[in-house]
Order: sequence, then structure tokens, then C-alpha cells
Amino acid sequence: MTAHSKRSACGFKSKEPVTMHPTASTYRELLALKDKHVFSIAARTLDAGSVTEVGNEMRTRRRENPGRPGSRCAQRRQKL
Repeated sequence: MTAHSKRSACGFKSKEPVTMHPTASTYRELLALKDKHVFSIAARTLDAGSVTEVGNEMRTRRRENPGRPGSRCAQRRQKL
């Protein structure tokens, strides 16, 4: 992803384009955050029908956006 005029961690604006690549460790951190907070809140708050509905909606979105061609995500999404 390329962004222009991005702020650094210190808050300074950069005039040069910044290329950001998510890393595997960042992705693992995101998944851990979801597992610890988001899913546990959803499990306590939503009834079984709502959880099923959310899951079906997510499955539909994955079918509509198969990911980058040839990626592992795209390969898994083809099986949905």
C-alpha cells in the first residue's frame, strides 16, 4: 500500500511516498486481539442466529473478494 503525506509514529508528516507492508507478526497480533477481545465479546453478546448470520456475511464477502491471485487466501477462498 502506498500513501502520500503519511504521519510517522512521532506525528511528523512525510512529503515522500511511504510504502507500508503488513508483516506476519503484525497480522498475528491482529488475530490475537480479535480472539481475545472481539470474538469473546461477540460470544457473550450475540445469540446463535446472529453469529451464524455474521459468519454467512463474512463468507459472502470472501467469495466476492478472492484476494490476490495465487495467494494462500485466494486458494482457500476458492474452496468456499
